[in-house]
Amino acid sequence: MPKRNGFTKYMLSQQNELKLQEAALKNDVEQTKKVLESKVDLNAKGHLDRTPVHWAASKGHIEILSLLLQAKCDIEVVDKFGMTPLLMAAWFGYKEAVQLLVKAGANLRAVNRQGQTVLHCAAQNNQEEIISFLLENVENLCINAVDKNGMTTVHVSAANNCMTIIEKLIQAGADISVKDKSERSPVHTVAIRGHHLILVRLLRVGVEVDDKDEDGKTALHLAAENGNQKVLLTLLEHNCDLEAKDTKSRTALHIAASLGYCDIVETLLKFGACLGVTEKHGNTPLHLAVLGNHPEMVALLMEKGIAVNTLNARQQTALHLAAELGYAEVAEVLLSFGADLSVPEKGGRKALYIAARGSYTAIVDMLIKVERNQTLKPLMEPETDKSDPQCDPECVRQMERQAEAQQASMRDLLWTLSKNYLEPQDWKKLARHFGFTEEHIKAIERHYTGKSSYKEHGYRMLLIWLQGLPSCKHPLKELYEALTAINKRDVAERIRRKAEERPTQRRSCRANRFCAFCTLM
Repeated sequence: MPKRNGFTKYMLSQQNELKLQEAALKNDVEQTKKVLESKVDLNAKGHLDRTPVHWAASKGHIEILSLLLQAKCDIEVVDKFGMTPLLMAAWFGYKEAVQLLVKAGANLRAVNRQGQTVLHCAAQNNQEEIISFLLENVENLCINAVDKNGMTTVHVSAANNCMTIIEKLIQAGADISVKDKSERSPVHTVAIRGHHLILVRLLRVGVEVDDKDEDGKTALHLAAENGNQKVLLTLLEHNCDLEAKDTKSRTALHIAASLGYCDIVETLLKFGACLGVTEKHGNTPLHLAVLGNHPEMVALLMEKGIAVNTLNARQQTALHLAAELGYAEVAEVLLSFGADLSVPEKGGRKALYIAARGSYTAIVDMLIKVERNQTLKPLMEPETDKSDPQCDPECVRQMERQAEAQQASMRDLLWTLSKNYLEPQDWKKLARHFGFTEEHIKAIERHYTGKSSYKEHGYRMLLIWLQGLPSCKHPLKELYEALTAINKRDVAERIRRKAEERPTQRRSCRANRFCAFCTLM
């Protein structure tokens, strides 16, 4: 019988503890009073290792908190996150609960598992009233205490863009130059977050604008890295070091270019940033823009006058990088600004070889087209000047439409030729007849997809030839003569007859495998 009574008492105690937890959580004052009249463990832990006083403090249930304090509950008990009732009250913004706990003697130097003090907890959620109460009423408050990341309350408030708390902390004498474990001060923090008004306030106090973090980055680097235009302008207007370099020897311009932030780059250049500066590996902002695959940035830098053929430490131009990575749109921009195709990199390889090795057929064909155009252009007859006032605009448009229709019809014809009539070596013979170099032929041939690859190779070669054909020459006539020259007169006749049979309107492309090449036109 005594054993049974002991078990009964234990069960009653457990029930009372549960009731007290629920009452504190739900703000049930009557239930709390009733349970406190019986024997109950005030500090029994429940979910997340929290006691009734945790729940009362975190919910702002003041009357229940007062009852628990009168009953002498443990006010320094911690939950699984190391949070005391005071820290929880500050975190959730219950000023009256904080006042009660402070009056009851709660430890104001207590920290949670993240090393956060009561000030950190209040600042984390912008609890302005609690910050004010603590700063005005608590003596010997550790205003510059740091958490496990080395962050002060100023860091936290700067990150949260809370000007009111920043003002109160500055007035209370907080050190705004303290650096965290990443060697970042609050100035770095606002540069990352983009809080330019907080930055203005900090700069007014007199912080060092060019302080560097563990990566050697200044606030300007971080503003550029995060695309924060207003912060960037504020820093530049306060005469920050425009050419400061991080541990990788990158300036803010390098970083912005690598990320494609055109507005940031334009601002930096407006304030005098150096275009040709190189980083640790010899890369200019142009190299980094290419590595990031940002064609608009590449175009912007080119328009601003950056050298297109500068070599990095690996003797690579920007075009080498675009060819290596398969960035066709970037390569097109570089070529339009006169990138040199003949420059070899450290291993002696040109952009064409590099693109072919990576099977980047669009870039390969583009490079061959440009190189052929550079070679053949002096031999071509001058084109009609469309700006000539004597040239009828409607006539020009009609000529363009006719040329487009002719090109479309020819593409279908070339597909038929390469698919049905050319033998494996024929396309190479045609290529040599049309002036393709051995380097061009090898580059086209490198993309191998099987025994029928020669059909694709021939089609690509013929498209490149067609696009570069002078307007004064008739493509069908030139093709007929070329086929005859390689002893394919019978094929030439068949193609001529097919051309005569075809309507001028273009058919739907049946060369599904090769549709991508049509874009070359």
